[in-house]
Amino acid sequence: MCDIYPQETLSFNSLPDDCPVKLLDYGLMTEMIQGKVTISRRKSRDMKKDVLVKKLELRHLKECLYELDRLGRLDPPNSIIDLHKKKYLVGSKKKMVKFLDTTFVPLVYLEEAFEKQKRGHIRYEIGDRVKYKRKDKIYMYGIISHIIGNGSNKEYTVDHVKQNSYLDEDGKYKFYPNFIEMAYSYNKVPHNKWVSGWDLEFIGKENEASIKLREKLEKDKEESLRKRQEVWPKLESRLLEGYKSVMYDVPNMVNNRARIIETERQLILRALEWPCSGITDDELFEKGVMRLVKEQLIPMCNKAWFREGVNVLDKKVWENVNDEENLLHKICKTGMYSCGFNIHSVQAISTMIKRYNVLD
Repeated sequence: MCDIYPQETLSFNSLPDDCPVKLLDYGLMTEMIQGKVTISRRKSRDMKKDVLVKKLELRHLKECLYELDRLGRLDPPNSIIDLHKKKYLVGSKKKMVKFLDTTFVPLVYLEEAFEKQKRGHIRYEIGDRVKYKRKDKIYMYGIISHIIGNGSNKEYTVDHVKQNSYLDEDGKYKFYPNFIEMAYSYNKVPHNKWVSGWDLEFIGKENEASIKLREKLEKDKEESLRKRQEVWPKLESRLLEGYKSVMYDVPNMVNNRARIIETERQLILRALEWPCSGITDDELFEKGVMRLVKEQLIPMCNKAWFREGVNVLDKKVWENVNDEENLLHKICKTGMYSCGFNIHSVQAISTMIKRYNVLD
């Protein structure tokens, strides 16, 4: 005998004998009630989904869907959604509503996201050490200095700290935070950013010892800067004299003598608006070379002299700058295009310091 309603048979068999549902005609539930129940449940689910989506903030809704996508890629057979190269489908609240209307996502995940939203993020305090991830996936570290907002949507000013680096076994640079030194901008105000509490991760807290140590280091740095500024004019004049004395020994200068002379002649012509017939070619060459020195070489020497992290006031630093273990030599080698100076400018400073006892 063929059972045309197997699901209903299972349901009836699981009911107790005195259940009033068993009085219904066999097949009635399947033919007349099941479809209506399905429609009613779907309608109820859609209403609940719409309420949750409306209440959920964009960040939590997006985080929920991104996490489901990530988990799906870790376990493809049990994947719920696939957003690989399709995150544009959930780029806004309007798009998310459309996506959830056409893609089945168990409501339990939206409910969990809403519960997280209601609980709010960790309550941070001024002085907390935190980190957050930039849009380019790089972590920034800092200390909270101000708080605005209330409830679960507070924002925090994170004053950035410096990051140090080391070379790992694979030859790659790894960065780590140095909470003792703030990352200052040019006007002595720390680089900072307003960050939502949802994007922050707690690392630790400031204490009296770390604050005092930072204050001491900043005072030492200010004193070092004052002394460097005091020595620089004397060092700069010696550098200019040194470059001038060897300009005829530099092949690049001598080989471009004609071009340097003509360039200088045109500059004077534009400045004075009459020919510079009273100036000799040797004078024009010297003037042109020294202009290049002041525009290109002296600024590099200046960057080397005011380089942070190097005690340039210590004569030992300048004793053997060609040694690969010398800190300035290492900086030139590893940060050739970012430090702003090269080994030649370091060698020039070293020569002047030793020749004229500039640091005595």
